[in-house]
Amino acid sequence: MTIPHTPAPWILSAGRNINTPHGDFFVSYSHDKHGNPSFKPKHGWSEMDRNARLIAAAPELLEALKIAIHYMEGDSDDEQERMDYAFILKAIAKAIGEDVA
Repeated sequence: MTIPHTPAPWILSAGRNINTPHGDFFVSYSHDKHGNPSFKPKHGWSEMDRNARLIAAAPELLEALKIAIHYMEGDSDDEQERMDYAFILKAIAKAIGEDVA
């Protein structure tokens, strides 16, 4: 049995705070004993902002993949479409915590 995720909308507000119907959470990284962030992004601190935007979009991205499944149905004769369909199924399974075969 899969435990459902917090439903959309997830809204990103200032300071990497993500507001959800079940409460708010903050995108952050651990700190060392001196209070300095352990995570040092390769592309600057705006990388954390981009990560927060991606996390906030997760419910809508999952829903979009579920919609795509209905259009593809997995019975195409085209090899690339079959591979795309399998990729989408694996991404959905990963997102909802099911075993990925």
